[in-house]
Amino acid sequence: MINIFRGFLIGLANLVPGVSGATTAVIVGVYERLIDAVANFVKFRFKREQISFIVALGIGILAAIFAGSVSMKHLLERSPAMAYAIFFGLVLGSIPRLRREISDLKLRHFALGVSLMLIFELLVRTVQLSGTYVLLTGIIAACAMILPGLSGSLVLLILGVYDDILDALVNLKLAIVVPFGIGVILGIALMALLMNWLVGKFPNQTRSFTFGLVVASIIRLEPFTKQSMNLVRFAFVFLIASVAAYLSFRLSYRSSARR
Repeated sequence: MINIFRGFLIGLANLVPGVSGATTAVIVGVYERLIDAVANFVKFRFKREQISFIVALGIGILAAIFAGSVSMKHLLERSPAMAYAIFFGLVLGSIPRLRREISDLKLRHFALGVSLMLIFELLVRTVQLSGTYVLLTGIIAACAMILPGLSGSLVLLILGVYDDILDALVNLKLAIVVPFGIGVILGIALMALLMNWLVGKFPNQTRSFTFGLVVASIIRLEPFTKQSMNLVRFAFVFLIASVAAYLSFRLSYRSSARR
């Protein structure tokens, strides 16, 4: 049941532009286990515990995507600061535990992760692309989903198809949902193989790089400029972010202790 809930959180994160589903997987303590399970699945190395793990996460992710599309669209339209405050707090609260899990922080790789995230932010603000090839956008977005700190939804926003995909999910437009879903599956499989190999061969370098992505992603998630603020709203958004950070901090250490 706990893995279904973790999957639900990952699925919700993937609905929000700027929020990384992979970062959420890191926060709830299943990222490396997930990419290892997916990589083995792609290689046709089936393990019962990994299959049950992927199925549970998948149920949670799909439930969040289909059940949460309408509410997330409504929340982002009506109160974007509240939505971003939740995920800002989740990321912020996970940072201490992520740092502790890197036995030898590689500053060069950490700086590379930070720089890549900042460059990505610059491209988001300056490049306007339109995407008509749904399958291709699914592959590209899925690759971003696997990297902590990068948001698949944000990539869709850059490619100009985010609103179309969200509308297709809300209204079950299979002509869009099916090819997009195929693209997502292909992208996740390819990127999971790469990340699994990197974590196995270069663990500290890979974790330092992904840590840099996560740290830099809080710039994008900062909630206080997402809508106009008065003192009451600022205090409320700050409270939401603080509670989310505390819960994330406790959850991330509990997940770490279990491993």
